[in-house]
Amino acid sequence: MNVTTNSVMCSSCAEIKRLGIHSEQGQHYETAFVDGDVKQCKTAKVLLKKIDRHRDSNSHKKCVELLEVKASNTISESIQAARTKFEERHKDNIDATAKVFRTAYECAQSHLPFREHPRLMELQSLNGVNCGTMLYSFNSCANIIHHIANQMCDEIVQHVMKTKAKFSILIDESTSVANVQSVVVYIRTQYSDEICTYFLGLLPLDSATASGIESTLTNFLIGKGFSDDVMREQFIGFCSDGASCMTGQYNGVATLLKAKYPLIKSFHCMAHRLELAVRNAVDTVNQVSHFRIFVDSLYKVYSMSPKNLRELQAVAETLSIELLKVQKIFDVRWVFASFVAVKALLRDYPALFAHFSNCFSDESDRNSKEKSKYKGLAKKLQSWFLVCECCMLKDGLRCLKQLSMYLQSREATVINAMDQVEMITVKLLALKQAPGHSLKKCIDSYETDGCYKGVPLEQNDSDVGKFQSLKSQFFQALHDNLLQRFPCSDILASARVLNKLSWPKDPLQKALFGDSELSLLCKQFGFDSSTSAQVVFEYALFKKNEVVGPHLQKFISMLEVLPISSAECERGFSQMNLNHTSQRNRLLTSTVSDLLMVGVNGPPIHTWNASKYVVSWLQSGRHGALDKATGLPKQAVTVKQSSKLFD
Repeated sequence: MNVTTNSVMCSSCAEIKRLGIHSEQGQHYETAFVDGDVKQCKTAKVLLKKIDRHRDSNSHKKCVELLEVKASNTISESIQAARTKFEERHKDNIDATAKVFRTAYECAQSHLPFREHPRLMELQSLNGVNCGTMLYSFNSCANIIHHIANQMCDEIVQHVMKTKAKFSILIDESTSVANVQSVVVYIRTQYSDEICTYFLGLLPLDSATASGIESTLTNFLIGKGFSDDVMREQFIGFCSDGASCMTGQYNGVATLLKAKYPLIKSFHCMAHRLELAVRNAVDTVNQVSHFRIFVDSLYKVYSMSPKNLRELQAVAETLSIELLKVQKIFDVRWVFASFVAVKALLRDYPALFAHFSNCFSDESDRNSKEKSKYKGLAKKLQSWFLVCECCMLKDGLRCLKQLSMYLQSREATVINAMDQVEMITVKLLALKQAPGHSLKKCIDSYETDGCYKGVPLEQNDSDVGKFQSLKSQFFQALHDNLLQRFPCSDILASARVLNKLSWPKDPLQKALFGDSELSLLCKQFGFDSSTSAQVVFEYALFKKNEVVGPHLQKFISMLEVLPISSAECERGFSQMNLNHTSQRNRLLTSTVSDLLMVGVNGPPIHTWNASKYVVSWLQSGRHGALDKATGLPKQAVTVKQSSKLFD
């Protein structure tokens, strides 16, 4: 307030003068404080009341907000102007240093050792590219990648803080090739109206207990700039595998995080739950376990003998069959791998039978023990029961593969998850009653000529009844285990009402459908009553005309941030194994984290803006590529006398 001898004026409102397009409903505009017409009151108490009333008014708050935006814009413009002048003054140095940065960036993207950086820089120099004389060493490469990774991480955190976007955390624990326990951390949030998942860090663990993992994670997030207040308001989701230290009811990491940040909804990775359901179903059906043992024996025949593999390839070429690699089934990998293994067995079936027949024939040079072994394998392959079982497994695994790939995808959300699970359980019950595509093809082929892919099959009298019993038992076991492993929790049951496929057909039932579930979700996420009412109202319009209002869209985006799978962490470990190999087992966990930040989050090199990172590098006082070289000169390369022959 500016107080003159005869009046009182509000400096903020006087500078703005008129709100214009910024005026909103409920704002009382007081021109007296703008024009300085507030005359002297009878008492100071009356004047103070007027001033307090104006200070608390919506119009005054809006003016203060506009002035803050104006000031921030002025600061931003000044920073941008200074940056432009800096770039103009150091243009040549920035261009040359950017070439060095792209080389280091490509090393991280392509999983190349740091020692490849000097060789690549020398190669570019020999090709006539001006890359300067500095930043050629492998230490420079490591420092550049560390700088890029830190800036990428800061940009992720600043985006979340600036936009106040809700976020979820995905973690998984593993042991590196150097026998160091670490936990990989991903963050899932919204960017440009899309849900994105970013690698955030690889953290070494001093203790693999729940409290140790929770404290390591919390300290890491706080160190990156997420304060306790921010996490209490924006941290809404947590996902991990089913390890007891992660999902324990009383002292798991999820439970400890919920105690600090009450908005968190924790999830046991649904992709891992599917694997556990399939594993339990296989273990309960003895005949399928026997089939797994048989496939493992085939895997050993070819994985442990290059000779057998060469002979199989020669037979396949004769039969014009494109071989698929024989693999283990129901191993520690995803369901998709088991589907590929069964598919490979059926694809290679004629070649396998022909190879085993050749191995025990009179012309074979195998000994009697080997001939007996291969004769038994060939006879096993001629079993009608075995072939039908393999086709049945392929039909079942095809359905489970679709669910597994959906749950591992980045598009999987709490809104659609249970509908996908229920769709697959219904398909499994249908396969229990009727043959699937592969099984029907096998049965039709046998009924036509008694063969499958040209191989004669042998059927016993009890095979049909035994197989029907196996089929019924296997698909029922899969169905029951899926229901057990995928209970419809409160959050999943409430979120699925936003999926149009779950809406009832009857108009009267549809009118009230989902209102109570959305109200419950709004309450759990701390929405005020007016916002909750607006969400429910826009949901009613959505059911009527399928148009999503702004409040409902924001609510849906928040639910999509919730993670139902930690498969992204498994991809991170795959990337870690490409960088942290047995030849590079001395890499520090922090260095591997930098490599993952660039390799996982970074865009392709032809779209990556290196100049942005070069400018921040130079402004921090680092050397550029065109700076004068310091230290000892490079040692001359000694050429062997024998190599001079080729000069």
